[in-house]
Amino acid sequence: MTLASRLKELCKKKGITATDLALFTGKSLDTARSWLSGKRTPRHEDLAAIAGLLGVPVDYLVEAEDSTDALGKLEATRDDLYAKIEQAKQAGDREQELALLKEVMSVTARIDKIKRALDTNTARAKALPVLGKIAAGPLRYTEQEVLRWEAVPATLPGDYIVEVEGDSLTGVGIEPGDMVVIQQVFNSAEPGQLCAVFVGDEATLKYMVPKDPDNPDGPWLLRAANPKYPDVEVTHETARVVGVVTRIIKRTPPCPPPPGGQG
Repeated sequence: MTLASRLKELCKKKGITATDLALFTGKSLDTARSWLSGKRTPRHEDLAAIAGLLGVPVDYLVEAEDSTDALGKLEATRDDLYAKIEQAKQAGDREQELALLKEVMSVTARIDKIKRALDTNTARAKALPVLGKIAAGPLRYTEQEVLRWEAVPATLPGDYIVEVEGDSLTGVGIEPGDMVVIQQVFNSAEPGQLCAVFVGDEATLKYMVPKDPDNPDGPWLLRAANPKYPDVEVTHETARVVGVVTRIIKRTPPCPPPPGGQG
């Protein structure tokens, strides 16, 4: 299987388009399309980015032979060798039996190597779309569009990433410019969870706290982590929880000013 065929197959399985490849690698759409068609081969640095998007090692993309097919052929060959060993035993041909056993050992070593490679190729990362910004301050709607893709651990629960905007969560160390991984839910959250919430057409990132802990079906409070933002009371009818935060991705801090205020 060629690199282009493998790339096209993986993209189809994961629902990734040429546009997604272009966004994730920073290349043009024409370049991404040429990778999928086989007209051009990605450079090594692009292969590394593509592998991160698809959740596979680079080696998996550049293998020319389909490992699964090769594994099946080798296992069939080993079965044939075992059958021949039985025939050699029945014929009393010890020399032939030993020669066939050596072949079995060689084939088994190749089988084990491919199996280890397939285990390695199990997705260690997955790509999530970055959908723009979400307010962590006054409630306001921010249009969500796929800006780029970010690789995260494959085992991390999450469906998309948004950038934090505003200062209402600075009390828990979440600053403007940080990103949060959000797992999509359908209007449900546990008390105290940090959630993405729509109130009407306005989106925000706040903690969900029941106003009365003994009455979870009653009003809830959207709670910030900054004393200048008061709780906002909502109900299941006026607010809609669309996701819960599963991880914070900190932005790189800006360069500090020179010591002593020197320019």
